[in-house]
This record gives sequence, structure tokens and C-alpha cells, in this order.
Amino acid sequence: MTEKELINKTAQVEKENFDLKKELDFYKGIVDQTNVMLHISEIVDDKYLKVIWANNNYIENCGHNIEKRNNNLKQYYKEKYIGKDNTLIAGSIQIVKRTGKSYSAIYKYYIEDKDIHSWAYTNMKPYKYDNEGNLTQVLLASVFLTSKSYNPERLADLQKEINCLKYKLILSKLSKSETDILKLLASGKSEKEIAETQSRSIHTIKTHLKNIRRKLNVTKNTELVKFAIETGIA
Repeated sequence: MTEKELINKTAQVEKENFDLKKELDFYKGIVDQTNVMLHISEIVDDKYLKVIWANNNYIENCGHNIEKRNNNLKQYYKEKYIGKDNTLIAGSIQIVKRTGKSYSAIYKYYIEDKDIHSWAYTNMKPYKYDNEGNLTQVLLASVFLTSKSYNPERLADLQKEINCLKYKLILSKLSKSETDILKLLASGKSEKEIAETQSRSIHTIKTHLKNIRRKLNVTKNTELVKFAIETGIA
């Protein structure tokens, strides 16, 4: 390569580096200025997440020191997440590992430097696998819900959507036969009338209703009727 060619090649590489840095700065600006908290975390013991990268919004708003968090994950999770939300994180990790797909949930956790409890909507997505195909890292995107929920009407809409999903999950536990019996009960029919309508013995209907109550975690038929009305299946 001649001296002139070397100079031209050097100039070309410098320009490409400049353009690349400019592009990276552009994307970094977007990532750091967004209201979404982003972080990439390593899965530890299938129940903890060790942060290995985070955008500025996460660092400024997460309410803890990342290095301190990573040095004692068990203690961090014990202090940070409230009640069942501690095990919910581990459950989310298991779902993402098992399905290979992203998973979203709402978590309640403690923000230490502000001394408040906050709700956040978080999406966890598979990010990196090892040579054996095991998921080792996940990408998480979180949005605060507590500070975004000042509009009562929108908050009520959100609650309705959450209830709808909850009801769908509960109803999925019932067989078609059980759902039909629940509808008849909610329509005002007695156990005897349901038995006559379905040409079954009253003993069979009582058994079905007992199983329905167990699945829906209620103790009385009146509670089944209330549930049927609330879910709109009556």
C-alpha cells in the first residue's frame, strides 16, 4: 500500500469511527432520556437478577446502589420487594426460561432513598444464552405506575383490565360443563332445577358445584353467583 493509499484509508477509518460514535451517541441519548427504566441483568440461582448494565433513568430512579445490590442479592431482595413480590420475581424468571418469550407483571417494591413503596410495570425478555442454550441474561423495561396514576378514571380503567385478566385466568380452570352449571346457577335456578335442566342427578350437580367452589376459592353458592355477575358470564 502506498503512502497516499494509507492516508486515504486512515481518513476513511476515522470518518467511519466518527459516524459510528455519532450514531451511538444518538441512540444512547434516546435510551438515557426515555422515561422507561432499562437494565440488562444476569440470572443468579434462578431467582435473583444481577444488574450488568442500566440506563440513566434506572440508575437515577431505582432507589439503590447497583454495586451494593449486586454484592448481596439475597438481602437486597428481602428488603426491596414486599411479600409475595419477592417470589414473583423468581416466578417470572422461571416463566421466561421455560417459554423463551417475554413476560410482563406488576411489582411493588421499596425505594430506599425516597422511603416510599411504589408500583412498577415490568417486561422481562430473554437476552443472552450460553453455549448449551441456557438463558443467562434478561432485558428488563419498567415504568412507574404509582406516579403515573393521578387520573382516577384511567386508574379505574386499568383496574378493570386487571380484573378482566384475573377473571379469564380463573374461568380457564373450569370445564365447559362446570361453566354451564355456573351460568344456570347465576340465572336464578336452584340445584334441583339445574339437575332437571341438564337431566342429571342432584348429587352430580352438588358435586360439580363443590368442585367449582373449590376452584374459585369460595364457600357458598351465593358467592358463585356474585362472581358470575362480576365476570359477565351470568
